[in-house]
Amino acid sequence: MINNMKQSAGDNSENIHSGRDTSITNITNVINEVIDYDKLTTSVVEIVIDAFPVLRDVAFATGRIFMEDTAKFLIDEIKKLQEDVGHLKSKLSEPDIQFSINELLYISAKKGQKIDRDVLVSLIVKKLESGVSDEQDFLLDEAISISSKLTRQQIEFLGFIFYVKNITCNYTTNSLFGNCLEIINPANMNLKENHDSFILKNSFVKKSDVYEAYMKIYTSDLELLFEDIKLVSEINLNYLSLKNCIGNLMFGSQGIEYIVSKRTGSKEEDFSKKFKFLQMKLKKYGTENSSNINLTEIGNLIAVAYLNGKGMNIPIMN
Repeated sequence: MINNMKQSAGDNSENIHSGRDTSITNITNVINEVIDYDKLTTSVVEIVIDAFPVLRDVAFATGRIFMEDTAKFLIDEIKKLQEDVGHLKSKLSEPDIQFSINELLYISAKKGQKIDRDVLVSLIVKKLESGVSDEQDFLLDEAISISSKLTRQQIEFLGFIFYVKNITCNYTTNSLFGNCLEIINPANMNLKENHDSFILKNSFVKKSDVYEAYMKIYTSDLELLFEDIKLVSEINLNYLSLKNCIGNLMFGSQGIEYIVSKRTGSKEEDFSKKFKFLQMKLKKYGTENSSNINLTEIGNLIAVAYLNGKGMNIPIMN
């Protein structure tokens, strides 16, 4: 980023920290007290055996390895939470949470590397945080259920679309009330401008600086996030629509070519030359006409959980 430019995802994307100092030791004790993982993993193994009586010994052993690795990863992620020990103990004791954990371990044993474990764990851990409303909790439950039925590539695609359409630049401005962040999105027709600057509520910023920041987002930053994805094939958009990850395909919106071109100050006809990696990904996904791809609230939750697993720091919920 340049100067005081920052990336964000939406209007209310400030990082939120609890501020409470909870020791790893206390959290570990709470987890061990509430959840007997030896008993839990054994019960899940028994479920797998009952469901697949002819399961070969090798396949069974492999499933158990995946399950135990997932359990360890979940515990490690819970330890990172900055939450009150009493709150964590209460949440972990809820049947809702224990059911989600049970399902996570079961699907890990059953599907192994076919699922995106990091996304599922991230969504479950979010349910443990304080301040999650009942409505948000239900949305998280739905996102957990749906993401367990998506392939890694489908989840990666949701993350890709969210990144390209929703990641924007914030600019820090000074006012009588202190510093504040303002989103700068040249694809927004309501953004005011003059000859060489975009006009914000409390300041203005040079267009060249904004274009440079977005150019980085759509070239080097994009490649860094997604270059390790080697196997890319055409996405079944109808399936993602049925799973409530993307909206009605009959309704259009701003396409990716338009959004990227406006944000970088480029011409749409130069899109394929200036953004070769982005164009290649769209072509392989079979989504070059991207104006009808809009993520739902569930799709956004899964996408953000995926991107955070790639090193970004976007609040799953505001």
